[in-house]
Amino acid sequence: VALTRNLGQSVGRGQTIAIIESREAAQLKGEVEASRARLALANSNLSREQRLFAQRVSPEQDLIAARTAAIEASIAYRQAQSQVSAAGGGGGGLNRLGIVAPIGGQVIARPVVLGQTVAADTELYRIANLGRVSLALNLKPEDAGRVRPGNVVMVTAPGRQTSARISFVSPALDPETRQVPVIATLDNRGGQWRVGEPVSASVQLSGSGGNSAIRVPTTAVQTVEGKSVVFVRTPKGFQATPVTLGDAAGDTVIVRSGLTGREQIATTGSFTLKAELGKGEAAHED
Repeated sequence: VALTRNLGQSVGRGQTIAIIESREAAQLKGEVEASRARLALANSNLSREQRLFAQRVSPEQDLIAARTAAIEASIAYRQAQSQVSAAGGGGGGLNRLGIVAPIGGQVIARPVVLGQTVAADTELYRIANLGRVSLALNLKPEDAGRVRPGNVVMVTAPGRQTSARISFVSPALDPETRQVPVIATLDNRGGQWRVGEPVSASVQLSGSGGNSAIRVPTTAVQTVEGKSVVFVRTPKGFQATPVTLGDAAGDTVIVRSGLTGREQIATTGSFTLKAELGKGEAAHED
């Protein structure tokens, strides 16, 4: 009969977003009217029995029976009302139901059209509160053991970067991936992030040094004689400096020792520097 919201429109919780016609709606609303009438009759009988009992005309058992009938009628009326409310209620007619929004948010899908016949389980709207969105991660068990709710996650996508916080770390492994599902939430009131888009995430592990840890691009790290090195700029050029590495996250890795954080390092072309270093060592041996 009516679809009151379109894609992209905002809706508040409890607002009517659709009105449908249904024979079941007529039955539900008819039961409400019938139960209301039975309740009114039961209350009337109870009042009469109370007067007769006070006048010692009617026995107490009649009063008890009338009170019980009134209570049962009241329960039946409330149940009928609850069924109509659960189905939607309202609608303006005996065979109409008003469907209300269960949450406030934005309409992101409306798979039905006006006049379409729908079943009881048909999706009419999809509403999402996009002010905060969730980020689903899968971590290795050894990394997940160092992640706690509240840890910071740096989220990046082309042209955008923001921070999120871990809100849930699953106590069980995913049976298919054998990894630990983790959920992070980020503020999206600006509407920059879309549901379903892929992003890159860098998780701060507990005990990793947090924001004060020295992080370098993974492209800056090379292996020389079995040791990890970073090429540091000196007055005479670049020098291979041994480092101890920590956890890698995305395209960066933590340097636990070997750097102070004030050095200038080669982040690209370090493989060329490694090759030149190898040539120099070979010439020295000759």
